[in-house]
Amino acid sequence: MESIKGIHINQSPFGILRKISDLISFEGPILSHFQDDKQNDFLFYWVDYEQSFNKWLVFEVKKEYIYSYLNQTISLNDLMLKHSTKFSFLIDIDKDCKYHNILMTTFEDLPKSYIPEPDLLFNYEIPECYTKLITIHKDDFYLQALKEKALYLKIEPIDKKHGNTVSAEDAIEFIKTVVSSYKSYVKYNFFQAFKNKFPSSEKLNNAIDRIIKQLSPRVIEAGYSSFMIGLSSDYIMDKSDSEFNEWKKNAITNYRDEVILPDYNSNAVIEAITKKYEPEERKNIFQPIIKTINNSKYSLSHLSGNIKSTPIRIKTVKKETEIKITEIPKILTQELPEEKRLVNIVVEIDKNDDLSNISKKNLQLGLLFSEEITNTIFRANKIETEKYTFVFKMQIEFSIKQEKNNYIVIYEPLNIKVEGRTKEEYLPAFYKAFQNLYEKSVINKDKTTTEYFVVFEKIIKTASPKEQ
Repeated sequence: MESIKGIHINQSPFGILRKISDLISFEGPILSHFQDDKQNDFLFYWVDYEQSFNKWLVFEVKKEYIYSYLNQTISLNDLMLKHSTKFSFLIDIDKDCKYHNILMTTFEDLPKSYIPEPDLLFNYEIPECYTKLITIHKDDFYLQALKEKALYLKIEPIDKKHGNTVSAEDAIEFIKTVVSSYKSYVKYNFFQAFKNKFPSSEKLNNAIDRIIKQLSPRVIEAGYSSFMIGLSSDYIMDKSDSEFNEWKKNAITNYRDEVILPDYNSNAVIEAITKKYEPEERKNIFQPIIKTINNSKYSLSHLSGNIKSTPIRIKTVKKETEIKITEIPKILTQELPEEKRLVNIVVEIDKNDDLSNISKKNLQLGLLFSEEITNTIFRANKIETEKYTFVFKMQIEFSIKQEKNNYIVIYEPLNIKVEGRTKEEYLPAFYKAFQNLYEKSVINKDKTTTEYFVVFEKIIKTASPKEQ
């Protein structure tokens, strides 16, 4: 057995204990609830067996958290690591219930095998002695569990004409802004986390719709004068999609850490956001919050524990930072002063000549016919993008149209339209748009691009990833 750090104790630190009930049993108790003469509650968790001793991990926990565990609102792992006292005890107990080798230690110093899995919920019949109390306090346990995973915010008016009061319109708009940003965050991050777990884009999109509905923020606390609010997602009541419970449970606190609390003026934060999120997602998730932070009517603060906590003012965001994070890049470029034109020509060349290397002299000698045009068709059997080589089942055709000094490239089946001043601009832009739409609809199975998925299935023979 591996050595465990701790302090050896000669006698029991608990006084006289009274057994309330076994919570989990399998050929004997595995998790049992005890109480001392001062009504303090202790859990005994069986972790090992050595010769004539059973080894138990003992820790103190408040009664309401035991009820929350029995009601499946927190896991055994949470009960142990987040809701117990700092110190635990390892005790060898013999068949006569005598204590031996008492070691006071911390959970951090325990072997990993002694700690329950993170998502291990209570899945047994609740002992009768608890059922009445759980029924009476069910709403309290539910609310307490939501408060454990909550986002607390405060807005305070800058103009003190009406004291610290905030107008109802501003309060409503503030809540709507946060909720909209949060739902966009849930949609994108659930998609990224679980897109490969679904056999079809339809099933994935249905799951996303359900998760967004399940996690729609609920008001769990509110304070007035200045406007304070606690928002949490209900990961408890709806038992469907249980395989995503841990993700759902942490969604709003992850949103808080990634969207509300970062220092947006930090280059590292800007880089992390732009690397993880596409421009459209950044606009939907971050822009509403940045505009709220920079609102001229009120200041925004975060409260770390509940609405009674000391508010921490969130720094305003520089305009150039907002642009870097939220602006969607435009493909359009400035026009050149000189005008250009498209010309369709017929040239006679030798059979083995390479048209791309033909000299100006031979071009002039072989020219049979020329005609000025405003648009033409480009055909391709395959295209090379930054990440893929696409080979098509048959030639695809996209049109190139000239407008003044700009060229517009259009591929109608995929609704792609890009612009550029030169071939060096418009062709890479087209390839980039083609690649991005392929990844979004075929690789990531985004439900907003389902119609394009069908098009790609029809036209692409192979899509070979390039070595990066």
